[in-house]
Amino acid sequence: MNTGSGTLPFPTREETILPENREKQFQSSVRQVAPNRFEFQYKGRDASVTYEYRPAKGALGELSVKVNGGAPFKPMDGGGVRFEGKTQEGELISATLAGDVVSARFRYGSRRVDYQLRLWQKSLVLDVWCEGGDANELAFGEVSGVTNPKLITVPYLTYGNANPRVLMSGAPPVFTSVWFDWYRGNASEPFYAKEPKPAEINGGLRYIAKTDGRRNDLYERIFITNSPLYEETLPVIPNPRPCASRKATGALDRDLAADL
Repeated sequence: MNTGSGTLPFPTREETILPENREKQFQSSVRQVAPNRFEFQYKGRDASVTYEYRPAKGALGELSVKVNGGAPFKPMDGGGVRFEGKTQEGELISATLAGDVVSARFRYGSRRVDYQLRLWQKSLVLDVWCEGGDANELAFGEVSGVTNPKLITVPYLTYGNANPRVLMSGAPPVFTSVWFDWYRGNASEPFYAKEPKPAEINGGLRYIAKTDGRRNDLYERIFITNSPLYEETLPVIPNPRPCASRKATGALDRDLAADL
């Protein structure tokens, strides 16, 4: 994937679209609290966010979160890797913690799916692999276990003919977003329900067979963010560094600045 010669000038950072965290003084940690049970925790002056992951059958509904000690809810309930359009149950092979990364491996018959999870600020970063070209979707599911859900359209951000959303729920409100990393993804296209359910943020990613009848290996990075502040759930677009041609516009910029 993306292994051609040369280097593109973007993204400009390893974290790619990681949302901005306004609070700069915080602590993050991950620990294994029991067999096949892991906890990721963000603590700052602004908020506390705790994700819990209990791998069992490979469903993304095995992930839950609570904000500021509130009731836990599931940000990707019903989500997971799909084969022939169906989300199947897998068999857990292993689940381990090494450093700050939780790795879980599942078997789906002859297929294998790998997850890696880590906490960056308030965002849980999920990497998903499934090689062999058998997977045709990574579904994001929906947010479940919340009260008063309201979908907020993000202006100027579209997936084809549909718009992704951020979810506002509860009181005081908590904002939830699920974004795929378009710098790293291997999918053919994103998809989104034109008439979403009350707590369905984004649909997911499709892998479509190419002209030779084969699909790409599935690899995606997903950013799952929960915050009391709406702005902290939006993706950051890392811009390319200025190029040499920028020098040619310097005089024009100075003239415009003088006029202003």
